[in-house]
Amino acid sequence: ISAPLVQNAFANVIAGRAILDGVPFAVSTGVTSVTLAPLQSVTTTGLAASSNQSYPGAPVTFTAVVNTRTAPVSVGTVSFLQGSTVVATVPVSGGTALYTTTSLPLGTTSITAVYNGTPDNVSSTGPTVVELVVPYPPATSLASALNPSGFGENVAITATVLSAAGPVTAGTVTFRRGKQFLGTVPLDGSGAATFMLNSLPVGASRIQAVYSGAPSDLSSASPVLEQTVSA
Repeated sequence: ISAPLVQNAFANVIAGRAILDGVPFAVSTGVTSVTLAPLQSVTTTGLAASSNQSYPGAPVTFTAVVNTRTAPVSVGTVSFLQGSTVVATVPVSGGTALYTTTSLPLGTTSITAVYNGTPDNVSSTGPTVVELVVPYPPATSLASALNPSGFGENVAITATVLSAAGPVTAGTVTFRRGKQFLGTVPLDGSGAATFMLNSLPVGASRIQAVYSGAPSDLSSASPVLEQTVSA
């Protein structure tokens, strides 16, 4: 019996074909022998992600590696499944197939790679890779347009919220003087929220901005800004 190794006994085998463990063999007989020659190569498929944790909209590349017992596979296609849904089918080149996406949802997503097989290679399924997508941790800064300012004078206090993806435009910013609530302002398209102050007492006031957070961004607080008001 020719390689790859086939175990168990065979009786009354005649010339033709047999399928053993999913692999088709050509069967031929001699006076005192039976020969099984594989018609397809068994394959294995591996899968790895460029990162197992990412942020919303960030690219993640999944690499499937397909091999036979003796060499990488360079023909056929790999289908990538998100859960049970095929999201891409990619040709194999040099034993690998790549799938890059920027649309994974928040939370955990299971990705599986399936090599679809060819007349010469048996199909195979790789292990499932679980990708975790978490909200961005933004940074909130605070600046005064006029510091020090005069008593009763209008002062624009601007909070800016940025993440690794750029300006954060969803959510609101709450302005506080110590524990005193001053007001809440929505972020604009540039990631900024401006609040007008004209009622601060004479002296130094500690102002802080707190970003509320959004589905794709965690909440964050700015450093304290000391606004000085002169009489």
